[in-house]
Amino acid sequence: MNSVIGMVQPRSTSNGEDFKNVADEEVKKMLDESYARVLQLLKSNRPLLEQVARNLIEYETVTGEELRGLVKGQKIERALLPPQPPSAQPTK
Repeated sequence: MNSVIGMVQPRSTSNGEDFKNVADEEVKKMLDESYARVLQLLKSNRPLLEQVARNLIEYETVTGEELRGLVKGQKIERALLPPQPPSAQPTK
């Protein structure tokens, strides 16, 4: 539901092209506002995003619990597994 164009329905209306133009403008406005909001969220959370990226590079995976800890400012505490030689890896 949009305050300008109301409930959007997938059929044509009697207003035709005028409605289409207004709807297009409203969709563009919503997309622009959403883009600006996401950009601001990414910028304001950049240190956290970089910390998550560093942990993903180091550990390859991050659990939900570890991610919640990172958001709270905690560090991931787990031992790195040594790389397995190709002959020790299970075969399919």
